[in-house]
Amino acid sequence: LPSNFEEQRELQRQSLRKLRVALVASDSGIEVIDLILEAKRPILRLLLPCGTCADVSVENRLGAKKSALLARHIAVGHPALGAACAVMKSWAKRRGVYGQSCGFPSGLGF
Repeated sequence: LPSNFEEQRELQRQSLRKLRVALVASDSGIEVIDLILEAKRPILRLLLPCGTCADVSVENRLGAKKSALLARHIAVGHPALGAACAVMKSWAKRRGVYGQSCGFPSGLGF
């Protein structure tokens, strides 16, 4: 892997561009919503055939660790914890107070 941050970010951008081209050309049913290249961690935003939104990044180990931590807490917590988090996240999205790119807490915050 490249050694400095800008080189790593450029590699991430190139990888996401290639993935976007492949997805657009395929008949997978996956819709490309946005390609955010200027973020600290570039993201390819997708809509999956089941209707779920998904963000794809490259070499974002911290993001993967955060997701795993959240999944562990929900798995061992109160049975209603996962549902409560989903309700709060949905509430925040509907009221426009969700998303780091807009200056609000991310999904991890909810």
